[in-house]
Amino acid sequence: VQADLEACVHITFFTISLLGAKECQKLSPKRTALVRILMPLIKLYTAKAAVRGTSETLECLGGVGYMEDSGMPRLLRDAQVLPIWEGTTNVLSLD
Repeated sequence: VQADLEACVHITFFTISLLGAKECQKLSPKRTALVRILMPLIKLYTAKAAVRGTSETLECLGGVGYMEDSGMPRLLRDAQVLPIWEGTTNVLSLD
């Protein structure tokens, strides 16, 4: 889970830095193409990682994690909707 979190943070912030350079018109055509490729991949990977991480956290908490009072079931439901909101894998592959 920690490795997934670190990967998501690093690739997201790398892409944010590229977007900042793009907005300032300081980005080469190759880097612009890289931003276009990375955006749908980041949406997909971070959404799927959120589901994996939340599910594993819920399991680690045992029976308490499954109780509505803990708030974890709601977080899992919210995380499971992320891949749908961000677009399905088939739609992202067309981007």
